[in-house]
Amino acid sequence: MSTNQTKVYCGQCKWWDNPGGGTHYPCRRHCPEVISTGRVRNELGPSGPGIRTEWPITTARDWCGDGELSVSNKQAEFLEELRLLNAEIAEQQKAYHKLHQVKPKKRGWLAWLFRRTGGGGG
Repeated sequence: MSTNQTKVYCGQCKWWDNPGGGTHYPCRRHCPEVISTGRVRNELGPSGPGIRTEWPITTARDWCGDGELSVSNKQAEFLEELRLLNAEIAEQQKAYHKLHQVKPKKRGWLAWLFRRTGGGGG
């Protein structure tokens, strides 16, 4: 499955060869499948099995578990930087809370404001 563990449908996948128009296109994630077409008469020699190769044909709503979102290189670089930045921020928050021994508040800021101003309205 894709790196973010979400289901990527063929229509979203970078391996789906969709030139536009129509609904069934080849998936190029894995090598083509070998298909036997029966015996073929060969005019240059003995007859033998007829074999051809084809990419699996899928629709936009199919999925295989190996799909990867189709994004440009710049988008991929941006998403990776964003992921790293989010991880760094999370680590910094953990370090701050550990250093300052910050405990989760039992009440939100609205309850604090209510207590601070003496309750009701004015």
